[in-house]
Amino acid sequence: MTKKLILLLIIILLLGCNKKKEKWNISGNWYSSSSEKLEGNTIDYAEIFIKNDTVHICSEYMLRIIPRKMILKNDSLFYNSKTESNFIGNIFKKTKNSFDLGTNNENKRTYYKLENFENLIGGKINEKEFNSDFTKRMVSQYEKLRIEFK
Repeated sequence: MTKKLILLLIIILLLGCNKKKEKWNISGNWYSSSSEKLEGNTIDYAEIFIKNDTVHICSEYMLRIIPRKMILKNDSLFYNSKTESNFIGNIFKKTKNSFDLGTNNENKRTYYKLENFENLIGGKINEKEFNSDFTKRMVSQYEKLRIEFK
């Protein structure tokens, strides 16, 4: 009886050690901003759209969409940039409506679910219309945080 119990415990331990890493799915529309005013009176508002092997980024600093090739492997996101250094980030936490991405727990951003960002990527609206909508969403985020938009 004792041998069977020990064997059962060993099997349980081995199965527990072979736990597979969670496969992340972050496809969709997301936005992020700081929760307080940063240097230069901004909140560093950004929106991203992730589909297949491409991430599209639009930020407060550059009102245009920049597509970048990306690879999502286990909990790491890699994407290439022609103008910046290549980015490697880790996904620290994922829920239905958000995920944390960064290089470590101290340097991470939370991205929240956003609707209707795909319309520009799919060609349903033009870039001028998107920029107008982007600015409205950004100003709304400033107002929600009670920070004056300049």
